[in-house]
Amino acid sequence: MNEEAGHAISDHRRRRALGGYYGGALVKGGADVTFLVRPRRATQLAERGLTIRTKDDAFTTLVKTAEAGAVGGPRGSGRPGEPRLAS
Repeated sequence: MNEEAGHAISDHRRRRALGGYYGGALVKGGADVTFLVRPRRATQLAERGLTIRTKDDAFTTLVKTAEAGAVGGPRGSGRPGEPRLAS
């Protein structure tokens, strides 16, 4: 793997971790949160729940999910050079 690809994977994991952390914190506080995830991640969350670990605490809960591609709206990443496709 080249260095640039390694950064892309790292950035993706970091964004996913941040979304899970803040979404999980909102759930813990009583908010109604739905996570937009890929099918594989939806299965993992249904089976194991979402676990948030900090240096002082750990919290696991089941969460609501919506699978990417199953909701209306444009498809595609919308990244520069990658078109958004109509549904």
